[in-house]
Amino acid sequence: MKNRGPKFDINDGDFIFGDDNLGFDSEGHMMIGMGDNMMMDMENGDIHFTSGGSKNCFSFGMNNILDEEDD
Repeated sequence: MKNRGPKFDINDGDFIFGDDNLGFDSEGHMMIGMGDNMMMDMENGDIHFTSGGSKNCFSFGMNNILDEEDD
């Protein structure tokens, strides 16, 4: 079953909406799935690491942001 919940984009700090194979981020960039927790930005070819999906996107992603802000 495909994960259709939002994924947290760890690289950009925004969300990707769609499923595991195709989606759009908060800025409107088309993203294509590359494997577990990885998507590629079709606009510039950058690889983005994502949370596992809606079940843990908020806790995993927000903890990651908070850790980076403490540095």
